Amino acid sequence: MAESNFRISVKMNNAKKIIKDHGLDENGSITKFLRDEVGRYSEPYIPYKKGTLKNNKSYPNNHSIKYNEPYARYQYYGKVMIGSPPKKVSNKNLKYNGAPKRGARWNTRMWSDRGKEICKNVENHIKNGG
Repeated sequence: MAESNFRISVKMNNAKKIIKDHGLDENGSITKFLRDEVGRYSEPYIPYKKGTLKNNKSYPNNHSIKYNEPYARYQYYGKVMIGSPPKKVSNKNLKYNGAPKRGARWNTRMWSDRGKEICKNVENHIKNGG
């Protein structure tokens, strides 16, 4: 059998374009879906007294959630603030209503508990046409 020489040429978009076209870039629709899932799943982990912190959030872009209360940062890091303004961070840990589920670093703890489930939701969202 004679060996034949032939070439096959395949043209592809670059990786950045493929990622963007599928909504996987930082401002894409799949990224937004992931952001919304993280926000939704995080709610039971966010410190809660009256619900103000949990309910006062915004979405500066498709890949970020911003908690808009002035005390959000110290709630997130879980340290008591002391003194007159400007307050200083102490070494004393905050105590949270609804602990141990609600508390500091809520997104990290939520992801540890529910991350695989969220990834599955994103996968299903993509399979269903995202």
